[in-house]
Amino acid sequence: MELPSSPPELKTPYCCFFHSPRAQLQDYNNFRNSAHPSRILFYSSDSWIDFERHVFDDMSAAFVDGKPAVHVVVGGKPCLVNFLTMSLIEMDSGALKSIAWIDSNGRCFFPRVLAERIPGTVCLNSSTQSKKRSLPGARSSKKAKKKKNNNTKMMKSLDFEEKSDESPDVCSAIASPEKQTWPDLLRLPGESASYKHVEDLFLAGMRQFDHDVVITSVRKCTHASRLAKCRKNTFDMNVQSTKAIRGDSNVKLAWYGAAPEEVAGIIAHGFGQPNYKPFGPGVHGVGVYLSPPNLAFASSLLSSPDDNGEKHIMLCQVLMGNSEQIPAGSHQFHPSSDLFDSAVDDLRSPRWFVVWTTHMNTHILPLYVVSFKSSDQSQGSCRMISVSEKPCVTSVPFPKLFAEVAKSLPEFQVKVLEMQFHKHKEGKMSKEAFIRSLRSLAGDKLLSSSLQRIRGHC
Repeated sequence: MELPSSPPELKTPYCCFFHSPRAQLQDYNNFRNSAHPSRILFYSSDSWIDFERHVFDDMSAAFVDGKPAVHVVVGGKPCLVNFLTMSLIEMDSGALKSIAWIDSNGRCFFPRVLAERIPGTVCLNSSTQSKKRSLPGARSSKKAKKKKNNNTKMMKSLDFEEKSDESPDVCSAIASPEKQTWPDLLRLPGESASYKHVEDLFLAGMRQFDHDVVITSVRKCTHASRLAKCRKNTFDMNVQSTKAIRGDSNVKLAWYGAAPEEVAGIIAHGFGQPNYKPFGPGVHGVGVYLSPPNLAFASSLLSSPDDNGEKHIMLCQVLMGNSEQIPAGSHQFHPSSDLFDSAVDDLRSPRWFVVWTTHMNTHILPLYVVSFKSSDQSQGSCRMISVSEKPCVTSVPFPKLFAEVAKSLPEFQVKVLEMQFHKHKEGKMSKEAFIRSLRSLAGDKLLSSSLQRIRGHC
């Protein structure tokens, strides 16, 4: 690609290169704590490329001397390399590229946000980019989709590319109040292929526990805003770098449930905090918890209804890389070593994916928001407990009942009950709703026999 000869406007903002003070401090610490580099790479046309040997030698010497920036000549063009911002700028044209390095200890240092800027543009995926110039980043999502392996077969059934399977008429028919309530989301018509795929995936993981759940809408994340584009770009870049380092990026589909205002905040601004607290003493580390695609019900327990009685859960792509198993009760908040990227509660049959807080906005990409009404929000959707049945359950202390029921339930269902009881104690779930859920999970037969055994010991 031939670059314009005219110099760039210095006032043009580099939106993808904004760093908060804390992020700048982290960049500085990375530079200071890194061993001398064994490889230095730059990002160009959707690929990470090694610098030529003589350029690497000059850069490596400056790095070892503690210099945060160095002038080098790359392809006959004078460039300024900045290790702190992980960037390379061509001094004549102003073209900007990201750099990364792997140190002698095998540790990898990649930028939080990918940059490949052509003079006259604002951001890699900015809506102000020139119509006459095709940027490499615009093709990245399509290339990434072609490279999906068998592990991502389920994801191929969903439309993850930037194009939408909805017609312009459907897009324009969305009411403006809904756009304001749900920014950067597109409501899908019920007959669309994407809607049906998401619906099937959601219901398959819900109706084994909540038979009467009803989907009220499915919205697709458009990633149209400037910040959303940058976050998606960062995710795509991390998928590539993880695959280059690990051999497999190990991208999974997963569900994330939260309160309505938190879901809206994540779509607009990204993740703001971990969600481990509802797990209580059974927590598997401090991080962001998402459930596998076949266990939507688990994450739905972390959601809460809005004023209309609707709950909301997000279907996300999660970059897992190499996962380590974290025991229950652990308050670990980062990988135990550079060999791992994420965590699970069980390596063979994970019930929870754990993304460390430091990675929550670089390794999780929201794709869809499913709004639904569960049985505890739907009047009459569940058979109510009769007057004669209420004393049978409520007359026994719940901890004692848990201990007895847990002997006959799988570990996952026990953890689900513990989470629901925690919500009940916090006032986020009514006693009636909790009892209905308890009966749905354990079954009347098991509850009756458990109560009889408890009373027999009294």
